[in-house]
Amino acid sequence: MNSYRAVLCFAAVVLASTGCASAAELNFRSLTDYQDAVCMDGTDAGYYYKMGLANEATWIVILGGGPSDDGDSAVGSDWCWDVQTCSELFTGSNQNIYRSSQGWEDKIHVSGIFDSQHSYEELGFDLTSAHKIYVPYCSGDAWLGNQAPSSATGGLAFQGTKIVHAVIEDLVQHHNLGAAIQGEITHPIQNGDKWHTLVFGGVGAGARGAMAHLDYLDQMIPLDRVERTLAVGFFDSGLWLDLPPLKSSNYIGMAKATRSAYSMMNMQHTGELCSAHYHSEGNDDLWMCMFPEYRLPFIKVPFFLVQDQYDRHQIQLNTGLNCPTESEAADQFSDILFKRYVSYLHELAIDCATKNCAYWSSSCYTSSSTLTNRGYEGIKVFDDIHQGMNTYSVADAFEGFLNELVMLVEGSYKYKSYEFMNHCLPENSFACSDTCDQDQELDQCALIAHPLPPPAVEDKPTQALEQEVEHILETAAETEAGGVKQAVKAAERHAVQQDVSYEKVGGSNGACRTADGGDGAGGCYDLVPVDDSQECASKCTNSDDCKGYEFLTDLDNDSARCELWTCVPENTGDHDTAQCYVKKLSEPVFSMVGEKAGACRTDGGANPDECYEVTSAEDIDTCAISCKDRDDCKGYEYLPSKTADARCEIWTCAPTETAEHAVAQCFVKQSAKSEGERHTSQTALLALVAFGVVFAGYYFTRVRGRLSDQVKNTYSQHRSYQRADEEDAEIGPTIQMGDVKISTGKPSKF
Repeated sequence: MNSYRAVLCFAAVVLASTGCASAAELNFRSLTDYQDAVCMDGTDAGYYYKMGLANEATWIVILGGGPSDDGDSAVGSDWCWDVQTCSELFTGSNQNIYRSSQGWEDKIHVSGIFDSQHSYEELGFDLTSAHKIYVPYCSGDAWLGNQAPSSATGGLAFQGTKIVHAVIEDLVQHHNLGAAIQGEITHPIQNGDKWHTLVFGGVGAGARGAMAHLDYLDQMIPLDRVERTLAVGFFDSGLWLDLPPLKSSNYIGMAKATRSAYSMMNMQHTGELCSAHYHSEGNDDLWMCMFPEYRLPFIKVPFFLVQDQYDRHQIQLNTGLNCPTESEAADQFSDILFKRYVSYLHELAIDCATKNCAYWSSSCYTSSSTLTNRGYEGIKVFDDIHQGMNTYSVADAFEGFLNELVMLVEGSYKYKSYEFMNHCLPENSFACSDTCDQDQELDQCALIAHPLPPPAVEDKPTQALEQEVEHILETAAETEAGGVKQAVKAAERHAVQQDVSYEKVGGSNGACRTADGGDGAGGCYDLVPVDDSQECASKCTNSDDCKGYEFLTDLDNDSARCELWTCVPENTGDHDTAQCYVKKLSEPVFSMVGEKAGACRTDGGANPDECYEVTSAEDIDTCAISCKDRDDCKGYEYLPSKTADARCEIWTCAPTETAEHAVAQCFVKQSAKSEGERHTSQTALLALVAFGVVFAGYYFTRVRGRLSDQVKNTYSQHRSYQRADEEDAEIGPTIQMGDVKISTGKPSKF
């Protein structure tokens, strides 16, 4: 049974026995008054709605997706990318509802996020009484197109963008979205005006469309109402990753399909920051701003991402099989997809710490499940902030995230949980959660256990390609391990402001020797190419293992020799031109507060506003120096970001403890500590190093450089994230603190 039909319960398409009797009932409204808001075949688009209480100020607008779980649907499943695929899309039995509004019923029943019985009343926020709007999918363009029918499109319309505009405009005109509300309202947010909270998102193709349009909602809502509206994105299963499909799948690949559709469908909402990033290099790469992997880091409005690590839609599409356990190659692909998701989501966590976003990710083999009660409330994952002590459904995580955004806007809450994720060992990652295999309809393959049956005969080039991709990832990981190690040590030195200096061994020229007079040829040094002694010293400074260096100028060959010593050079041997130096580390200016990463607090967990000032910093070194140079600074807190400058708090009160936070780091000046606390505990140092491994790992997890011609189109060099211009990268509104105007890091309404 087609899961999309089962979820939405179109009465004319499926039997009433699909189990939707308890789901929310939504009524249809046509968009016939909006000329360009049409389906692929030119019929009028529309939406289903159920209005909440008269003074309800919370809205849920969800863009639908195609029949992504239907094994009988055409290749491409939820969209098309050229005339041929668009002509064939959704033409199977009873599939016309996804390209035409003909056959749409007056009422539908929708579950999951629309019918949640989950209550967050103890926190002051829940979605049970919200205004609920579901927009059925019929444009075939993942809601991204802006193209009228023509001969170049085979006479088909791709007006997803126009439909989205029309829906928002109609909600403003006929249902008072963003309008001023007299008297008490449900879940009010006070900040000069009473705000509406607009949850704008989608499932599958709808999630990809919502990613593109979220930052443009302020252009769809009148200015006076924009000022009263807090927008929040909700993306279920929209995070496509750029991976090559199996050759046997006969699928073009997600990246190539997006590139082709971008031109044919006249996609325009590429995003200000994303467009500047990919267009600035002089390449015709704006299509990448319509590809979720590349677009997501540039979204400015707060958002919540739901993404399963074994995304059923992507696995089926890229392998051509229903289950990843049906062949060796499909199993390899699913394992690679799992690793890439884990890596990407950990990297996203850096941004979420400052950009007000969060994600929820299970190991289940499912997709687009939040329109079912099972998917929205049943499957549970861990909360990284609280060290995996609790498990959370999407409802737990998302509605809590909304509440925390509200408190953040009001200024009464500083940090939030933003990572909810199953952590599975690679060898046992498939559906590793206890809640994955309890619903056959959502998770048909979860009960098929490893190891695999004997592999089917596969196309040799396909296997070779998958092995090459795996090799690339493994090689990159090995290469990055060394980089992570060095980055950890460097981060530790910068964090505590531990200066590096060098002392000439023996006081005069001479070649480095060990304590017993050995020349170190047995493995005490590495030769590195340099141009001068300054570069040799710099390489030693930046190396965790280097204990000293020897520099020698070869006058006969006009060349330089640099030995980086991993043993401590304590003596010298006779040599007229060689110079031997031993590395010296100064006493640290700062020490880490607590035994793990966390946000600064004073005694009793207090977080008084008068105790710190907020500024920005390019890196942890800049933040530490800002505190080091001020006599009144007693410590600092550093919160990193990848797409904007980091948050740096200069504490004028001495921080004595920390509050739980996965990314923030708190340091106190040694001079601000009591004599009894002057030493830094070994546990705290180990915690700093452990955090450094995680933090540095986020930055080294992307495969850099040029890859082989076979896979370079799918592992783009553009995956590096450049820091946006200061004006564009501002995270939220500014506030006045004394004579200084600073960014609060709070979410802007748009």
